[in-house]
Amino acid sequence: MRFLLMVVGFLILMFVGTFVFLFTPIGNPIVAGIIESKIVENTKLNAKFQNFKLSWGQIDTTLAMDSNTIVLAGEYNLFAKSFDLTYKVNLDDIKSFSALLNKEIYGKLNLKGDIKGDLQITKITGLSDIASSNTNFEVELKELYPSQITASIQNAKLSEILAMIGEKQYADATINIDTLIKDFDPNNLDGLVKAVLSNGKVNTALIKKEFDIDLPNTNFTLQADALMQENIEYNLDFDSNLARIFSNGQVNPKLLAVDAKYNINISELGLFAPIINYPLKGAIKASGSINGDEKSMDVVLKSDIAKSDTLIKLNLKDFEANTINGKIINLDSKTLFSMLSLPSYIDSKIDIDLLVNRAKLGKLDGKIKTFINKASFVSKTIKDEFDIDLPINNKFEAIINTDLTQNLAKSNIDFKSTIANLSTKESIVNLEDISIKSDYSLNISDLNNLYFITNQKLLGSMIINGDIYKKDESLKVNANSKTLGGEFLMNMVNEDIKVDLKSLEIGQILKMLDYQQFFLGKINGDINYNTLKESGKVNADFAGGHFAKNNLTTIIAGLTGIDILKETFSKATLNSTINKNIINTNLDMSSSVIDIKTQNALLDTQNQTIEALLEIQAAKLPLKAKISGKTNSPNISVEGQGAMVEKAKEKINKEVDRAIKKHLGDEGKNLLKGLFK
Repeated sequence: MRFLLMVVGFLILMFVGTFVFLFTPIGNPIVAGIIESKIVENTKLNAKFQNFKLSWGQIDTTLAMDSNTIVLAGEYNLFAKSFDLTYKVNLDDIKSFSALLNKEIYGKLNLKGDIKGDLQITKITGLSDIASSNTNFEVELKELYPSQITASIQNAKLSEILAMIGEKQYADATINIDTLIKDFDPNNLDGLVKAVLSNGKVNTALIKKEFDIDLPNTNFTLQADALMQENIEYNLDFDSNLARIFSNGQVNPKLLAVDAKYNINISELGLFAPIINYPLKGAIKASGSINGDEKSMDVVLKSDIAKSDTLIKLNLKDFEANTINGKIINLDSKTLFSMLSLPSYIDSKIDIDLLVNRAKLGKLDGKIKTFINKASFVSKTIKDEFDIDLPINNKFEAIINTDLTQNLAKSNIDFKSTIANLSTKESIVNLEDISIKSDYSLNISDLNNLYFITNQKLLGSMIINGDIYKKDESLKVNANSKTLGGEFLMNMVNEDIKVDLKSLEIGQILKMLDYQQFFLGKINGDINYNTLKESGKVNADFAGGHFAKNNLTTIIAGLTGIDILKETFSKATLNSTINKNIINTNLDMSSSVIDIKTQNALLDTQNQTIEALLEIQAAKLPLKAKISGKTNSPNISVEGQGAMVEKAKEKINKEVDRAIKKHLGDEGKNLLKGLFK
């Protein structure tokens, strides 16, 4: 009995203590402080109770947060779980709540009303001036779940609503919404919603500033209504001087089923840039239907996108793409680029055939055929964007056959142009990690077509084979060609290029470069080049080669009597550095009778000029040959001719003296010298 009395006494003490703590002036400040600290902790707002009175059956509180106040007062019964409360919310500056939404919001909001009932049935009524409107509403909750709602919003301002949700005021309109929902239960849905936007006006100056799109003065209206029963029957009509969008149909929320039609006629897509946050431009028409439910839904789209004749049929399963079939005919690439606010790189007509039996990534199965016709690169755009001078009359066409398998798009490409032809047997795009792997064969029938890239006149043709791999920021390209009497191999990793030259014919190289074929033989070497820095190094060995007849060999032969055309060079090396269009070269060549060296010879590939000073040692006689001018026909001048003449005179005098002495003796020799003094 004593133990039982102790337990009862303890419970009574706890109850009295809790009552004193919660419901008396002694405990109210402590409770208020706890609530304030929790609000500050979770909202980072400066919250303070101006008034906090909580007693047994009554509450009267006023919470201040900066310049905003929330008042809650009335009566309640803990045992009956009932309440009769009034509330008043005065938010004079909602910017204080911006941190909670991670965006800047503006405006004010006043809301007042009653909360009456118990936990079984609760009624909430209210009046508000949200967005400068006249708003009233009544909500009924059953076990705290909405069962009925009646609401009327009259003359709300769209611009103020945009500011309140942290969006820029791209448009303004007067909004009227009437809502009567008698039952929220999906099995017995019953209600009506009607919305009207009138006097709509687009803020064209702000759209110009944000998206660089010029729109004319644009007014709009919107009417939408929904009759909610077993099926929700809806009508939507958006009308403006730039667009008309209409849709009607039925939606079954229980079955997630739709039976709807739509018709879109937009003369300027820029009107919707603020909605999609992208500066689309141009006109588009589209119409179609949506039919089905969660298990299977068919979407039909007919459109003139980018001046095309497009028909797409899409089937969804569980709201994911299942099959895609359709055709896109005569899509205009320039119009498409303009629509996407992108530079027009290509002017062409494009046809696409789609037959995708399974569109789920990882289980793809289908075929896509793409035909690019009547195509050309837009030279001005290529020049503006990449500083490349493409030929104005360039033309091309392409056929791309693509098989979709699992997560891969495997294509073979046949690209033919006036510049070069490109083909691939298997180009693979991994649609999960967006990596690309492809072989290729590049056929250049006239190398001079590449002048816009090389800035160098080139003669001849070439076929290059190789492969490409691209993933994330990494790019690898391999190339090889059996050409110019030998072979070259190239490996590029991102901006770094390495080329190996194997037994190339120097004469064919010079011919390709449209240079005089002054040297014949084989060359081996390597080139390292950085495309970003436009710099690199060349190392080459062409030992075993010999000169072909040219101005320099003729001059040397005339001065020295040596026919260097017959000389094979046992040593011949070339080392060059490349800095953009300037190639600086050191040359070292030697044979049994002649040595040739040069330091810092300059070749300008852009202007097609050369400036070099050759140091020549022929038959122990020094010469210097200056080569300058255009690379296809350079000027050659030789320094040291005077020394060669004096050497020749000295040799002649010795031969004359020897002949006179032999036939006339010393006296005859002296007599002749005296006569010619």
